[in-house]
Amino acid sequence: TFKNNRKKIVFKVSNNFVELLWKNKSIGSFLFKNIENDNDKPKVYYISNLSITSIHRKQGLAAIMLQKFIEVCKSKNVVALELDVETHNAAAIGLYNKIGFKEIKQNDNAIRMRYILQ
Repeated sequence: TFKNNRKKIVFKVSNNFVELLWKNKSIGSFLFKNIENDNDKPKVYYISNLSITSIHRKQGLAAIMLQKFIEVCKSKNVVALELDVETHNAAAIGLYNKIGFKEIKQNDNAIRMRYILQ
C-alpha cells in the first residue's frame, strides 16, 4: 500500500498478475510469466498487457507499478524483465527507458526491451 496524490493505492501480485487498486477497483495491471524454461537457470520474466485506466494516466502509476514489481522480483531470484513495446508508442518507450529498460532488438512494429536486476 502506498499513497499517490493522497490516494491510498494497493499494489498486489498474485500468480502471474500484477494489479493496482484504488477503492477496491483496478486502476492498472499487467501480466508476467517466466520465459526461462530451464528450472536450473535464473528466472527471466516477460511483462505483457501493461495498462492504466484512462482517468489515472499521467500520474506516474505505471512507473510505480513497475518499480514495485522490480522490488518483488529481486527477492525471487529473477535476473531480468523483458517486454515488447510498439515502435510508435513514444510515451511508453520513454517510461521504460527512464526506469532502466534497454532495447535488445527491434522489428518494424515492436521493440523488445530488457531490465537487468542488480
